[in-house]
Formats: sequence, structure tokens, C-alpha cells
Amino acid sequence: MKAILICFFGTTHEDAYKKSILPIIERTKLEYGTEYEIEFCYTSRMISKVLKNRGIDVKNEIEAMEALSKKGCDDIIAFCTHIIPGFEYEKISELKKEYPSLKVSSPLITPETVSQFAESVDFGEEEILFMGHGTNHRMDILYDNLADCYKKIGKVNIHIATVEGKRDLHFIMPELEKVKDKRLILRPFMLVAGDHAKNDMAGDEEDSWKNILTNAGFNVETQLKGLGEENIIRDLFFERLKEEL
Repeated sequence: MKAILICFFGTTHEDAYKKSILPIIERTKLEYGTEYEIEFCYTSRMISKVLKNRGIDVKNEIEAMEALSKKGCDDIIAFCTHIIPGFEYEKISELKKEYPSLKVSSPLITPETVSQFAESVDFGEEEILFMGHGTNHRMDILYDNLADCYKKIGKVNIHIATVEGKRDLHFIMPELEKVKDKRLILRPFMLVAGDHAKNDMAGDEEDSWKNILTNAGFNVETQLKGLGEENIIRDLFFERLKEEL
């Protein structure tokens, strides 16, 4: 019996779930539901804990695999919607130790696909500062690689910084100073516009990116739109899935 396990980092924000996660689940069911058992999971233990405290039970990747196995599914594809192959993605890959036949689709950006992503995804001509999550995982370097790719192909209006990792707002400030006379759009470079986007990026606190940049003299506009709301991003994830079918 075949199954697709859709793997998300997760969110505690219902609006973000409806805009970025639910459409991917529904599309997967629409395209593959007649042939595959469809299940989804959140890899973030913190998010799962918060949701359980609210009475919402979302399986993690281990629980979801166990549930699929109990249903008799022995041909399973993990459909990953993570942005880079960091620690959360590795949780999925680790499942192969117990389920050797498990296939795992690639995340949005890898060392092999970063330049293709920069060339193929058009975010327009306005100055955009993307807030990525960032990590102390070695694959944090992909945010640097993506930024370099944008510069090489002439998309100098795209700027990348992260909440965690080394490429923080302070790191990128000298680059932003060069476009201080232009309107700067802040957007999350994450699947959902959840906690980080609403608080760290667009929040009212003094240390939000919006307020730091505004106080520094920038003309800032925030857009609470996760990557999962973009059709082209969804298409790329489904291309990664098709490679494993």
C-alpha cells in the first residue's frame, strides 16, 4: 500500500495554516489521493506541544510513520516542505534507519538547486528584504549562496537575512544602506507567515525588524505572506515530490 507523508515544520497560527499549509495538503489529496494514502505531520516538537495544549493533536514524523505502517503502508514517500536541508529536514531522513524503503523529497533549496531557484522564481523589481529562519546547522550557508546567486544574475533588489544563524539584520545592514532612498518591503522567507513574521519581522516591539529599520530611516512596508502562498513555490515543492514518485 502506497502513502505520501507531507512534512511541515508547522505553525501555531490558524490563518497561516489555512493560507500556506492547507492548500498543499488539499492539492496532494486532489492529485494523488486516489492512489496514495495521504497523511501530514509537523516536525517541530515545540509547535506540536503548543497545539496539544489547545486540544489540537498533530502527529510528528515518527508518530505519522507509525500510523501509516499500522495501516499497512509499506511504500511511503516523505513529501518535505522545508526550506533548506537543516535539522528539521534531517529528522525526516533519520526515519530511513527504521524504514529503509522510505523515499524523501528534497527541500526547496539545496546546494544543487540554489542557483536554479534564484533564476526561476521572480519576486518582482521592488526592493525586498526576506527574513529567513536561519540555523546553526552547516546548511545555513545556503542563505549566503542564495544571496550571492541573486547578485550574480543581476537581481540586486533581493536581500536575504535571517532570524538565527550568522546572516542576521546587523550583518546585512551595510548592503541595505545602499538602497535607503527606496521603499523596502519586508517578507518572510519561510513557508508560513507565523510567529517570526508577525513578531520578529513586523511586530510592534522595539527590536522587530520593522521598527529597527524604520528608526534607522528606512521607508518600510511589511508583507505577511509566506512562501507557501506563492503558486510558483508550491509548484517547485511538487516537482521535488514527483522526482520520488
